[in-house]
Amino acid sequence: MRGSMHLRRIDPNRNMARFYTMSVQPTLFGEWALLREWGRIGSAGRLVQRRFASEQEAALAMTAHLKARLTHGYVQCGGPSNNIDAVAGGRGQQQIRAIRRNYIDA
Repeated sequence: MRGSMHLRRIDPNRNMARFYTMSVQPTLFGEWALLREWGRIGSAGRLVQRRFASEQEAALAMTAHLKARLTHGYVQCGGPSNNIDAVAGGRGQQQIRAIRRNYIDA
């Protein structure tokens, strides 16, 4: 597994306790998969897989989903695997910014 993100959104006033997990993993057929799981904390949640031709495409999709989740009030939690640099294959912040500029912010 290349990297994963663990997000939570907790609001006791609204009885809200949600999780959102994403990970980029290789498939048995040479492709890459973005696995997303979400739901109420303590429940099994829903799991969706989307396949991509390259690891970079999967990392870009993961970054786009991360951006959307953070906009909706989710916060990152967990350990060092929550580093977007690790998720994108350790390419460095400059290359990640270039990817975001070319594919996500366009």
